[in-house]
Amino acid sequence: FILLMSIYPHVQCREQAEIDQSLVKNRLPPRADEASLPYVPAVVKEVLRFSLIARLGKLPHIVLCEDVYLGYYIPHGSTVIANIW
Repeated sequence: FILLMSIYPHVQCREQAEIDQSLVKNRLPPRADEASLPYVPAVVKEVLRFSLIARLGKLPHIVLCEDVYLGYYIPHGSTVIANIW
């Protein structure tokens, strides 16, 4: 998060402006405020997409036996990387 906000400071400014405009001071936002904060969840999702905490989809796997998946032939010994999105 910190790396991305330092690379894209305009995103941080827009996100902070949305929070400041939509929320009452001195309280945490309840779940009901989410509708008035569309940019904040979008930024959170983008940060998670950019760099997952647990890189589940980025670990390569070796196919132990040949297979056909959705019409695609995958030979034994192939390296595959799962797409978790």
